[in-house]
Amino acid sequence: MEAIKSLNHLYFILKTNKNDLNEIFRNLDKYYTPYNKPKKGKDGKLRLKTGKLKRGKFALVPGY
Repeated sequence: MEAIKSLNHLYFILKTNKNDLNEIFRNLDKYYTPYNKPKKGKDGKLRLKTGKLKRGKFALVPGY
């Protein structure tokens, strides 16, 4: 896959247009919510990164 070199190329790759993409960005809070559940490793222990508990960043809001 080649690198995206322009906004038009991005719209083409995403199969969308500028207006639709801007609408998604304006309403991002409707689609995603913070996800504060701690991450666990395969062994079931909580995962740490530099002494801090790792957490997920975003989760899809059900129903959208």
